[in-house]
Amino acid sequence: MEDFNLSIIIPVFNNINFTKLALEGLTKLSNKYEIIIVDNNSTDNTFELVNSFIKDISKESARVKYVHCPNNLGFGAANNKGYKHSEGKNILFLNNDIRIEKDFKTWPNDMVKLAEQGYLVGTQGALLDEKFNFIKEGSGLKQTDYWYLGGWCVCGSRATFDKLILDHYCNSEGEIVNGKAWGPWNEKFFLYFEDGDLTWRAKKLGIEIVEIQVPIHHFGRVTGKKYSMFGYYKISRRIFINEWKEKYK
Repeated sequence: MEDFNLSIIIPVFNNINFTKLALEGLTKLSNKYEIIIVDNNSTDNTFELVNSFIKDISKESARVKYVHCPNNLGFGAANNKGYKHSEGKNILFLNNDIRIEKDFKTWPNDMVKLAEQGYLVGTQGALLDEKFNFIKEGSGLKQTDYWYLGGWCVCGSRATFDKLILDHYCNSEGEIVNGKAWGPWNEKFFLYFEDGDLTWRAKKLGIEIVEIQVPIHHFGRVTGKKYSMFGYYKISRRIFINEWKEKYK
């Protein structure tokens, strides 16, 4: 295992222009970082794009790794597969629809510092109502019992995320690592509500959550808008109600 300080895991499904923009910013990090693109069986030229970064990257820059999924595993399972292939002491789960705006070599430092202190760190929260309907998202929202950390940018140490690994996954590829599932995300959710579930499980374990600002612009809801995934929202909400029915009113 290489001595990476941070593994940045990015699940992708098409949207190659966003992946290119993200990699252009992220590869300015040093070789103490690795960037893992988990491809949910894209139908565009994502593989060729990522492979070009892998071939052209300098030894001083962040390492880029490509992980292919033979079918679309969904957001949580793709994150978990990236976690399985990661080698960093700390982990950042990040969407591809982002642009790094400044501090290209240092922007993750504050997140990593807090992660090493045992915190779960993110940049934006969201709120549900007592019926688990989505209300709003944004920075600086009051962390009520129905608040959760937005899943597009979540950082923690490997030790913290290991505490969140569940034992009831049914990985689509049938692969369990050392008697455990791949990673900390609940694979019952294909898309939506998995970040709420992760946040609430972390709170239940006494893991403290911190929201900070980093110089990343998040375009947001790109996949959902493009592929009309409102149906997944309804399915995932029903699963979330079942998972957290003790909080449902």
